[in-house]
Amino acid sequence: MARETRPREEMEEHGFAFNIGQVWGALILLAALFALAWFILVQIIEWREQVMKTELRDLILRILGGHRIMAIATNRADGWPQATTVGYANDGFKIYFYVARVSQKFLNIQRDPRVSIAIGNDFVQPLDIKGLSLAGRAEPIEERNEFECACMTMLERYPEYAAWPKPSPALSPLMRVTPGIISIVDYSKGFGHSDLVKVSRDDIEKHIESPRHDWRWRAA
Repeated sequence: MARETRPREEMEEHGFAFNIGQVWGALILLAALFALAWFILVQIIEWREQVMKTELRDLILRILGGHRIMAIATNRADGWPQATTVGYANDGFKIYFYVARVSQKFLNIQRDPRVSIAIGNDFVQPLDIKGLSLAGRAEPIEERNEFECACMTMLERYPEYAAWPKPSPALSPLMRVTPGIISIVDYSKGFGHSDLVKVSRDDIEKHIESPRHDWRWRAA
Protein backbone atom coordinates (compact mmCIF):
# COMPACT_ATOMS: atom_id res chain seq x y z
CA MET A 1 0.00 0.00 0.00
CA ALA A 2 2.82 2.32 0.86
CA ARG A 3 4.33 1.48 -2.50
CA GLU A 4 1.20 2.59 -4.37
CA THR A 5 0.98 5.91 -2.53
CA ARG A 6 4.55 7.01 -2.75
CA PRO A 7 5.24 10.20 -0.87
CA ARG A 8 6.37 13.37 -2.62
CA GLU A 9 9.91 12.85 -1.37
CA GLU A 10 10.17 9.49 -3.16
CA MET A 11 8.78 10.99 -6.41
CA GLU A 12 11.31 13.82 -6.27
CA GLU A 13 14.05 11.32 -5.57
CA HIS A 14 13.22 9.44 -8.79
CA GLY A 15 12.79 12.60 -10.91
CA PHE A 16 8.99 12.72 -10.92
CA ALA A 17 8.61 16.16 -9.38
CA PHE A 18 5.39 17.87 -10.48
CA ASN A 19 6.16 21.35 -11.87
CA ILE A 20 3.00 23.24 -12.76
CA GLY A 21 5.03 25.95 -14.51
CA GLN A 22 6.57 23.50 -16.93
CA VAL A 23 3.17 22.02 -17.74
CA TRP A 24 1.69 25.42 -18.48
CA GLY A 25 4.71 26.31 -20.57
CA ALA A 26 4.29 23.16 -22.64
CA LEU A 27 0.57 23.84 -23.11
CA ILE A 28 1.23 27.41 -24.22
CA LEU A 29 3.88 26.20 -26.67
CA LEU A 30 1.48 23.63 -28.13
CA ALA A 31 -1.26 26.25 -28.44
CA ALA A 32 1.15 28.61 -30.21
CA LEU A 33 2.24 25.87 -32.61
CA PHE A 34 -1.39 24.96 -33.32
CA ALA A 35 -2.29 28.62 -33.97
CA LEU A 36 0.70 28.97 -36.30
CA ALA A 37 -0.26 25.79 -38.19
CA TRP A 38 -3.85 27.01 -38.50
CA PHE A 39 -2.72 30.41 -39.77
CA ILE A 40 -0.50 28.77 -42.40
CA LEU A 41 -3.34 26.47 -43.46
CA VAL A 42 -5.76 29.40 -43.85
CA GLN A 43 -3.19 31.32 -45.89
CA ILE A 44 -2.65 28.32 -48.18
CA ILE A 45 -6.41 27.89 -48.69
CA GLU A 46 -6.88 31.60 -49.45
CA TRP A 47 -3.92 31.52 -51.84
CA ARG A 48 -5.33 28.48 -53.65
CA GLU A 49 -8.75 30.15 -53.89
CA GLN A 50 -7.19 33.31 -55.27
CA VAL A 51 -5.18 31.34 -57.82
CA MET A 52 -8.35 29.47 -58.82
CA LYS A 53 -10.27 32.74 -59.24
CA THR A 54 -7.45 34.20 -61.32
CA GLU A 55 -7.28 31.09 -63.51
CA LEU A 56 -11.04 31.12 -64.11
CA ARG A 57 -11.14 34.81 -64.90
CA ASP A 58 -8.23 34.45 -67.31
CA LEU A 59 -10.04 31.56 -69.00
CA ILE A 60 -13.21 33.67 -69.31
CA LEU A 61 -11.27 36.47 -70.98
CA ARG A 62 -9.55 34.03 -73.34
CA ILE A 63 -12.89 32.57 -74.40
CA LEU A 64 -14.44 36.02 -74.84
CA GLY A 65 -11.42 37.14 -76.84
CA GLY A 66 -11.28 34.02 -78.97
CA HIS A 67 -14.71 34.37 -80.57
CA ARG A 68 -16.73 36.91 -82.53
CA ILE A 69 -20.19 35.34 -82.50
CA MET A 70 -22.52 34.73 -79.56
CA ALA A 71 -26.06 33.60 -78.95
CA ILE A 72 -28.09 36.05 -76.89
CA ALA A 73 -31.47 35.32 -75.36
CA THR A 74 -33.92 38.09 -74.47
CA ASN A 75 -37.41 38.01 -72.95
CA ARG A 76 -40.44 38.68 -75.11
CA ALA A 77 -43.53 40.43 -73.77
CA ASP A 78 -45.54 37.20 -74.12
CA GLY A 79 -43.06 35.34 -71.91
CA TRP A 80 -41.32 33.35 -74.63
CA PRO A 81 -37.51 33.59 -74.62
CA GLN A 82 -36.02 34.73 -77.90
CA ALA A 83 -32.50 33.59 -78.88
CA THR A 84 -30.58 35.19 -81.73
CA THR A 85 -27.01 35.12 -83.01
CA VAL A 86 -25.04 38.37 -83.10
CA GLY A 87 -21.48 39.52 -83.59
CA TYR A 88 -19.76 40.97 -80.54
CA ALA A 89 -16.53 42.35 -79.14
CA ASN A 90 -15.42 42.64 -75.54
CA ASP A 91 -13.37 45.02 -73.45
CA GLY A 92 -12.49 42.91 -70.44
CA PHE A 93 -15.76 41.56 -69.08
CA LYS A 94 -17.92 44.09 -70.88
CA ILE A 95 -19.52 42.84 -74.10
CA TYR A 96 -20.58 45.08 -76.99
CA PHE A 97 -22.86 44.41 -79.94
CA TYR A 98 -24.95 46.35 -82.42
CA VAL A 99 -28.69 45.88 -82.71
CA ALA A 100 -31.30 47.33 -85.04
CA ARG A 101 -33.55 49.77 -83.21
CA VAL A 102 -36.61 48.34 -84.95
CA SER A 103 -35.75 44.73 -84.07
CA GLN A 104 -37.73 42.58 -81.67
CA LYS A 105 -34.53 42.00 -79.72
CA PHE A 106 -34.11 45.70 -79.00
CA LEU A 107 -37.75 46.02 -77.95
CA ASN A 108 -37.29 43.07 -75.60
CA ILE A 109 -34.21 44.64 -74.00
CA GLN A 110 -35.92 47.99 -73.60
CA ARG A 111 -38.69 46.32 -71.62
CA ASP A 112 -36.48 43.84 -69.74
CA PRO A 113 -32.68 44.35 -69.80
CA ARG A 114 -31.94 40.87 -68.46
CA VAL A 115 -30.19 38.71 -71.05
CA SER A 116 -28.43 35.36 -71.26
CA ILE A 117 -25.45 34.74 -73.53
CA ALA A 118 -23.69 31.59 -74.71
CA ILE A 119 -20.30 31.48 -76.44
CA GLY A 120 -18.46 28.44 -77.77
CA ASN A 121 -17.71 26.40 -80.84
CA ASP A 122 -17.53 22.82 -82.01
CA PHE A 123 -14.61 20.55 -81.05
CA VAL A 124 -13.22 17.33 -82.46
CA GLN A 125 -12.13 15.89 -79.13
CA PRO A 126 -14.69 15.92 -76.28
CA LEU A 127 -12.10 16.84 -73.63
CA ASP A 128 -11.18 19.96 -75.63
CA ILE A 129 -14.64 21.46 -75.13
CA LYS A 130 -14.57 24.94 -73.62
CA GLY A 131 -17.22 27.63 -73.57
CA LEU A 132 -19.22 29.88 -71.34
CA SER A 133 -22.70 31.12 -70.65
CA LEU A 134 -23.59 34.20 -68.66
CA ALA A 135 -26.40 36.22 -67.21
CA GLY A 136 -26.21 39.98 -67.40
CA ARG A 137 -27.97 43.21 -68.22
CA ALA A 138 -27.93 44.94 -71.60
CA GLU A 139 -28.32 48.64 -72.24
CA PRO A 140 -27.53 51.07 -75.06
CA ILE A 141 -24.37 53.14 -74.67
CA GLU A 142 -25.33 56.78 -74.26
CA GLU A 143 -22.05 58.39 -73.16
CA ARG A 144 -20.13 59.70 -76.17
CA ASN A 145 -16.59 58.74 -75.10
CA GLU A 146 -17.61 55.19 -74.21
CA PHE A 147 -19.48 54.95 -77.50
CA GLU A 148 -16.38 55.92 -79.49
CA CYS A 149 -14.17 53.50 -77.55
CA ALA A 150 -16.69 50.70 -77.99
CA CYS A 151 -16.88 51.40 -81.73
CA MET A 152 -13.11 51.05 -81.95
CA THR A 153 -13.30 47.82 -79.98
CA MET A 154 -15.85 46.45 -82.44
CA LEU A 155 -13.74 47.56 -85.41
CA GLU A 156 -10.65 45.86 -84.00
CA ARG A 157 -12.63 42.62 -83.76
CA TYR A 158 -14.11 43.13 -87.25
CA PRO A 159 -11.37 44.82 -89.33
CA GLU A 160 -13.14 43.86 -92.57
CA TYR A 161 -15.66 46.62 -91.81
CA ALA A 162 -13.01 49.36 -91.70
CA ALA A 163 -14.15 50.82 -95.04
CA TRP A 164 -17.83 50.79 -94.06
CA PRO A 165 -19.55 53.86 -92.56
CA LYS A 166 -19.97 53.80 -88.80
CA PRO A 167 -23.47 52.64 -87.79
CA SER A 168 -25.77 55.42 -86.67
CA PRO A 169 -27.00 55.14 -83.06
CA ALA A 170 -30.38 56.36 -84.29
CA LEU A 171 -30.72 53.21 -86.40
CA SER A 172 -28.35 50.71 -84.75
CA PRO A 173 -27.65 51.36 -81.07
CA LEU A 174 -24.42 49.97 -79.71
CA MET A 175 -25.32 47.81 -76.71
CA ARG A 176 -23.29 46.99 -73.62
CA VAL A 177 -23.79 43.80 -71.60
CA THR A 178 -22.45 43.78 -68.06
CA PRO A 179 -22.32 40.19 -66.78
CA GLY A 180 -23.22 39.26 -63.23
CA ILE A 181 -22.81 35.47 -63.28
CA ILE A 182 -20.67 33.42 -65.66
CA SER A 183 -20.62 29.64 -66.01
CA ILE A 184 -17.45 28.24 -67.60
CA VAL A 185 -17.46 24.82 -69.23
CA ASP A 186 -14.02 23.20 -69.37
CA TYR A 187 -14.00 19.49 -70.17
CA SER A 188 -10.20 19.33 -69.85
CA LYS A 189 -10.86 19.22 -66.09
CA GLY A 190 -13.26 16.31 -66.49
CA PHE A 191 -16.17 15.41 -68.73
CA GLY A 192 -19.02 17.81 -68.00
CA HIS A 193 -16.93 20.02 -65.67
CA SER A 194 -18.15 23.58 -65.13
CA ASP A 195 -17.37 26.42 -62.73
CA LEU A 196 -19.59 29.29 -61.65
CA VAL A 197 -18.06 32.75 -61.20
CA LYS A 198 -19.73 35.84 -59.81
CA VAL A 199 -18.42 38.96 -61.54
CA SER A 200 -17.97 41.91 -59.20
CA ARG A 201 -17.72 45.60 -60.01
CA ASP A 202 -14.03 45.42 -59.09
CA ASP A 203 -13.48 42.70 -61.69
CA ILE A 204 -15.06 44.85 -64.41
CA GLU A 205 -13.29 48.07 -63.44
CA LYS A 206 -9.93 46.31 -63.11
CA HIS A 207 -10.03 44.96 -66.64
CA ILE A 208 -11.44 48.14 -68.11
CA GLU A 209 -8.74 50.29 -66.52
CA SER A 210 -6.00 47.85 -67.58
CA PRO A 211 -7.28 46.45 -70.88
CA ARG A 212 -5.75 43.24 -72.14
CA HIS A 213 -4.23 43.38 -75.62
CA ASP A 214 -3.95 39.70 -76.48
CA TRP A 215 -7.66 39.20 -77.24
CA ARG A 216 -7.85 40.83 -80.62
CA TRP A 217 -9.19 38.58 -83.33
CA ARG A 218 -6.90 38.12 -86.27
CA ALA A 219 -7.71 36.47 -89.56
CA ALA A 220 -5.77 33.29 -90.23
